[in-house]
Amino acid sequence: MDIRNQLVEDKHYALVPVPVIEMLARAGLSGTQMSIYMLHWSAGHIAGDWKSTIAVSVLIDRLKVSRATVQRAYRGLVKKGMIRRAIGELGSFDIPEVEVLIPEDLQDKLLSAPSRRKAQSTSTERVGAPNAPAPHVVASEVELDNPEPHT
Repeated sequence: MDIRNQLVEDKHYALVPVPVIEMLARAGLSGTQMSIYMLHWSAGHIAGDWKSTIAVSVLIDRLKVSRATVQRAYRGLVKKGMIRRAIGELGSFDIPEVEVLIPEDLQDKLLSAPSRRKAQSTSTERVGAPNAPAPHVVASEVELDNPEPHT
């Protein structure tokens, strides 16, 4: 089985609209900020209310960064209006409640992006077909072992 299909079938994954990915790319986020936003986006989407509680210690372990790096990332995301962060239950700073946000000044632009429901492809190109050879492949191993003469 193709590893990509196996991962999609078996593992958790984030469902993120392309305009949100583009917004994150343009926002000038650090890699840690983007990763933290995406982890909270996924957990908030699964929860159904866009809120999540991922322990800082879990982020440190998953992202292999320091506590200070996670704290800086959170401060930057709050400052950019991309998350709302509240102290966790019982005053725990390690397990904050985080709500992912879309900054108000970007909402109209994101909503005006092309809709997948309206997009009808007229192309016959098979983009990302599971068994399609990569476009850069010139010859298979069999062709290299048994070349046919060109006429």
